[in-house]
Amino acid sequence: MGIDEERDEIPDDAADMMAAMVDRVYSNAGNAGILALLDGPGRVVLDVGCGAGDNARLISANSPAADIYGITHSQREASLASQFMKECWIADLEDGLPREALTHTYDIAILSHVLEH
Repeated sequence: MGIDEERDEIPDDAADMMAAMVDRVYSNAGNAGILALLDGPGRVVLDVGCGAGDNARLISANSPAADIYGITHSQREASLASQFMKECWIADLEDGLPREALTHTYDIAILSHVLEH
């Protein structure tokens, strides 16, 4: 196959790697440095790239009245994160924000550990 020819299929090993990346669960201890900047309880928070909901877990522990929404890339992450949020949407941010997320207003948007992925 020449350089100028297009491939109709992704090689099996590349497809497997892509599937594993989409199904990966990002989890950590949360980003305490970012969360320390939040002031006051009762905020409406959008956690973009929320992964397994680690930041939401910390926010809800410190501010139980906070309404937390999240966006993540995988169903597995959304299932884990949902226990700490009002709603968690699954989306590829390269396609824009989920339509449902645009129906809310937020006091704070967190993008923690997002750009390096």
